[in-house]
Amino acid sequence: MKRLIKGTIMSLALTLGIGTAAFAAIAYVEGGVWDYGTTSTKVYSDYYHQSKEHTASVSAGGKIVRSGNVSKGQWAKASMSKSWYQTGYAYYNVK
Repeated sequence: MKRLIKGTIMSLALTLGIGTAAFAAIAYVEGGVWDYGTTSTKVYSDYYHQSKEHTASVSAGGKIVRSGNVSKGQWAKASMSKSWYQTGYAYYNVK
């Protein structure tokens, strides 16, 4: 099972309350498309694969949200709220 883990670190601006830090990316991995990111209050992971079953999940503050197994050709989606001081992690998995 392969998966990528992306963690985010809040910027100094967020820590000081100057602005809102956000991170988002789209990656083409293992034959699919992975759209993932975090803001100060949310983390999300969306993964699409045309020909294989797959999943998406996120975690923050010791909690995990999973999409469950998703059929080929469908988006696996997972998201959750988090506190501004928590690091959000996004994952995908191809079966």
